Amino acid sequence: MPDTLIFLAHSMAPEKVDEYMRKGRMPNLKELVEKGASGETRSVFSTISPADYTSALTGVTPSTHGIHGFQNLPEGFDMPRTGQGGVVEDRRGETETRPYTSYDVGSEWVWELIDSRSIQMGVFSPSTYPAPDIEGNIWVSGYWNHPAPYLKDLPAACNDQDFRQKLLERFPNHRVTYPIAVPPAYPENVESEKGYLENMLEFAREESEKIHAQRVDVMKNEEGKYFVTEEGLLDYVQHLLWPRSDANPYSDQVDSWLRERDLLGDYYSHIDDMIGRYLEELGDDVNVIVFSPHGQEEGDEGFSFHDRFRKLYSAGIWEIPEGWEFRDEKPDWEPLMRAENSRRGFYAFSGSDFERKDSGPSISCMDLTPVILELEGEDIPLHLDGELPEEVFIHEG
Repeated sequence: MPDTLIFLAHSMAPEKVDEYMRKGRMPNLKELVEKGASGETRSVFSTISPADYTSALTGVTPSTHGIHGFQNLPEGFDMPRTGQGGVVEDRRGETETRPYTSYDVGSEWVWELIDSRSIQMGVFSPSTYPAPDIEGNIWVSGYWNHPAPYLKDLPAACNDQDFRQKLLERFPNHRVTYPIAVPPAYPENVESEKGYLENMLEFAREESEKIHAQRVDVMKNEEGKYFVTEEGLLDYVQHLLWPRSDANPYSDQVDSWLRERDLLGDYYSHIDDMIGRYLEELGDDVNVIVFSPHGQEEGDEGFSFHDRFRKLYSAGIWEIPEGWEFRDEKPDWEPLMRAENSRRGFYAFSGSDFERKDSGPSISCMDLTPVILELEGEDIPLHLDGELPEEVFIHEG
């Protein structure tokens, strides 16, 4: 069992955490907050997930570690964008692009700076694949929508083949990607979009529950000082379920229903349940870190769900799951991407090494690396851009 659990909550928004804790929908996280220090994180400038995650786990900016987004684009490539995602247009025949990989990371991961064993399970970012070969540590990479979603098909997703074999014996269909939660058919009107969103939420919740059940089992049965896990589907769910407040006749009926039904609150409650499953297995003296390198917020304007995935498919980034529908033509009715990434994320530090504070400081996502180094009793290297938030730690004497 670990001494420290690190639960990376992809795109967890501080205002939603506050809202759902007040409403009693996140009792496990509220208990961590009340016992420790919590506050907001700030992303690196881009707010694109791979850049933020790599910065959090290296302690340096993208200009140093070299990961700026999902795609490694050739010099001079003119990349059109949709929302915050940085999705390329259909140019497969004109210009070669490829996802970033761990080979592109030009800085040391935090686990290379410490001596203790860590087990890292499925952190979402193309920069974690292939799994970095860090001596004494177990790393099972997450991957962004790889065409082969299971560990059995991706030996390079794990840096320890003996551990990989043990994991596959327990879980033959262990996932190393998060499924894109798209039901088979596009909605065609207001009522079918409501059903579409409810189905998407249930699908995401079921897949997330399977993933975390396997990871809790690994945490219980493997020795390591640090256990790192991630909730990645929140990012996708939140893009579609964050109710918009503007008077948009295209989506106003659905947004009003989302505010009343609060499907997003259902998923935040699900995340709290998943945190609770890890906590049930841990002792009282274990340190727990809940951390989102960036958050989300209502976008300036809703942008097209179909257009986003058409671009992903056309660029060769998204593979269509077998039996699912994809239309080249734009449908008459489609769900909007309602939220976009923001620089404001969330953290909670709780446990025997952390102070209890009613209001913690605002910190950079890069500060996670110095926090881990402090827990390990290591000096903070001068090359790090992240800084240690000393006020969240208990200091003897």
